[in-house]
Amino acid sequence: MLDAFVNFMIPQGSNADARLRARQAGVIRTLLIISALVLIVITPYLLIRKSAPPPEVAALLGCMLAPLLGIFALRLTGKISAAVLLTSVVGSACITVIAYFTGGLHSFILPANLANLALTSAFGSVRLILAGGGTILASLAVLVALETTANIPPSDIVPVKYVFLHLVTLAASGILMAWSGVVAIRMRERSKKLLKKAKLEAENLASKAIESERKFRRIVQTTMEGYWLIDPNTKETIEVNDALCKMLGYTVEEMLGKKPTDFCDEENAQIFRTQTALISEVDHRSYNIVLKAKDGRDVPAFFNATTVWGDDGRPVSAFAFVTDMTEQRRTLAELEKARETAERANQAKSDFLSSMSHELRTPMNAILGFAQLLEYDPRHPLAPVQKQNVGHIITGGNHLLELINQVLDLARIESGKISLEIDDVDPGPVIEECLNLIDSMASKRRILIKDRYAGKGTARIRVDQTRFKQILLNFLTNAVKYNRDSGQITIAANVANGLYRLSVSDTGNGISEKHHDSVFMPFNRLGAESTDIEGTGIGLTIARELVEAMNGKIGFESKVGDGSTFWVEFPVAVLGKMEDHAEIYTDDGGITPLTDGQHTLLYVEDNPANLNLMEKIVDHIPNLTMISAHTAELGLELAEARLPEVIIMDINLPGMDGYEALKHLKANKATRLIPVIALSANAMPHDIEKGRKADFFHYLTKPVQINNLMNALNEAIALQDEAGQDKTAS
Repeated sequence: MLDAFVNFMIPQGSNADARLRARQAGVIRTLLIISALVLIVITPYLLIRKSAPPPEVAALLGCMLAPLLGIFALRLTGKISAAVLLTSVVGSACITVIAYFTGGLHSFILPANLANLALTSAFGSVRLILAGGGTILASLAVLVALETTANIPPSDIVPVKYVFLHLVTLAASGILMAWSGVVAIRMRERSKKLLKKAKLEAENLASKAIESERKFRRIVQTTMEGYWLIDPNTKETIEVNDALCKMLGYTVEEMLGKKPTDFCDEENAQIFRTQTALISEVDHRSYNIVLKAKDGRDVPAFFNATTVWGDDGRPVSAFAFVTDMTEQRRTLAELEKARETAERANQAKSDFLSSMSHELRTPMNAILGFAQLLEYDPRHPLAPVQKQNVGHIITGGNHLLELINQVLDLARIESGKISLEIDDVDPGPVIEECLNLIDSMASKRRILIKDRYAGKGTARIRVDQTRFKQILLNFLTNAVKYNRDSGQITIAANVANGLYRLSVSDTGNGISEKHHDSVFMPFNRLGAESTDIEGTGIGLTIARELVEAMNGKIGFESKVGDGSTFWVEFPVAVLGKMEDHAEIYTDDGGITPLTDGQHTLLYVEDNPANLNLMEKIVDHIPNLTMISAHTAELGLELAEARLPEVIIMDINLPGMDGYEALKHLKANKATRLIPVIALSANAMPHDIEKGRKADFFHYLTKPVQINNLMNALNEAIALQDEAGQDKTAS
């Protein structure tokens, strides 16, 4: 009933403003409470006094009705200030009348004016407080005037002796209440301003949040990636974007309310279950999964998932950006296919190089082998002219062999098939060996070799020793070939900043500046092709590739008329003084005889020219007899029947090849100790490595170098002699 009365007394114009309506309802309830309190107070008062004058009774009823008048003023005007002012003024007037009958200025009722000040402080403004305070002061002035003229009846309630104290208390309380009201109103106004400012800031933040939300939604809807938002508790889909729907072929309505596990097979659903179980444990998760599209096709996808946390530390949502990996998978598959194709092409190139090496070396074996026999045959010495012609054959054959080797070497490097064994190498012995190799070549042109390196301490360097020797030989042979007669070659080395630099200088014509950029280009001889200087034009190209493969540097300085200097730099391994080294290369120019005793050689070879060549070589060795077989199968029979001291085995044989034949020989108790030397045109590095791993005693390549063959035969026969002595002693 009270709420109905309050709602009725609220002005109709306030219905649209909920905040104003709430304030007005609060004022009405407060005034009703004041009216009820006054009624509760005056009822026992009237019962106690019994004979109160009618004006006093009317004033008491006026105090009770003043708040009700304020309510009606609010209803009529819609202004809270009107209600407060009317209540305060009427109440002050009634209090003045009651004070007149109950003791004037020292009446007990005057402090009730403080209630008016409290009312205006709570619901009014500074102006209302001043108006209310002015009304109270006017009432006091009236009472003072009446008391001065003795028109106020004596009080029978408040003793006269306490009048002054009562007035002081009344004045102090009024001043304090007025000051408190002003402070309260100012604080309220300040609070209103702060509230208004906070409201504006909140509205701005809300506006920004709304705008941020709109931007996020625009990003989500326009991104090429899928967006998938799920409830962290039910794991059901709350929101998806168009990109995800397009990716899977579903509509938004078809995906909402469903779980991610509904869009994949059981295997991938298990992945989803594992990942969604981590929503309340980790912030971010990334994983791959295969989704199932509406048309049944598989969609490989990458999920970048994030958990959104609430203020209470619990997950409120979880979303993921989904990337379609179909194109990436297709690209990777194509790249893998291209890689496999490249590997097959590389393998084909390697097989071609092996085949070419074999096919080119086989005829070169016969050419150089027979030429060497003609040159070294003491029983049928050649005439000077014939010896000169044979020398041309050997020179040309060696040049052709060098060309074959270099072309195949360059092809191996370019195809990435070259293998390097990097080690700590002392360059001293390598330099000495190379100088010995070119000494005769330099002597023919009376070229002086000035070795500034000899006798000096140096450093070990990180290189492949064989390839380092190949690079240095290229520098030295070029320094001889492109030098002038009676010229000079200077070898120098030094160590600085952890690098070892070796340089080879000549006194030739030098290289013009316009050709500097072409020095390391393959098959470019810088005009030397029109001279009688032999060369292939790829030696320096190979040298550069090898140096760079060993983490070194290569370069040169040259000026026309002043000669050229070619240099290489390699990282230093260990600094220190090196020991003296003896020469490791000898060549006495003839065929070295075998150790004492009569010996038997079994040669397994299917090429007639190579068989004939080996027969001619053996014919020059008095204590060696050769038997031959053109197939591995026949060779195995002869080996078991004749038990030769040594076997020379070709690799590419009809039927069983050399590797298989070696296995049979090692498996046979009678032949397992016979040394088997491989002699093959398969001269690629991987061929040589394979031969060594196959347990051949030696692996020699064609064209055969007679001294190398004789050294291998001597080692094999010496090994057999030791085995025979051990067997006899036992």
